[in-house]
Amino acid sequence: IDSVSAHLLLPQEVAQKPLSINTPVYLAKATLQATSIEHFNQRIALRAGMTFAAEIAIRERNLMQWLFEPLYELHGGVL
Repeated sequence: IDSVSAHLLLPQEVAQKPLSINTPVYLAKATLQATSIEHFNQRIALRAGMTFAAEIAIRERNLMQWLFEPLYELHGGVL
């Protein structure tokens, strides 16, 4: 990921082709490391207009941190 917009974009601010956007989104720009992917041992060339879905991890937590985070925040960050 090269950059992520600082502000949400509303659906009417986003080009709706080839997707239809119904909720606010962030614009992310990325540089591809290859011009193809391998799927079930078959090489597939990437072409202009192809879409994809991605999840971007903004931080990592262990299970205990994830479970106790609401309690931690409730007490102002002090347990």
